[in-house]
Amino acid sequence: MKRLFLRIGERKSFDFDASPGCAFGAVVEERLKDLERNIQEVKGRINGLIFLVIAAVVVQVIIRLLG
Repeated sequence: MKRLFLRIGERKSFDFDASPGCAFGAVVEERLKDLERNIQEVKGRINGLIFLVIAAVVVQVIIRLLG
């Protein structure tokens, strides 16, 4: 029993395989990765739109100050 606890204590990292074990799991994992890429694309587009709106407001303020 003492050797078992010593062996467990020596093992600092656990080997864990998170990959799916069936075809359904692989399909779900692939869909989740695709969804993650799509979300990143949408976030990029939203950031671009926000930048465009802020730039338009700044331009309008400058035009009103100079005009």
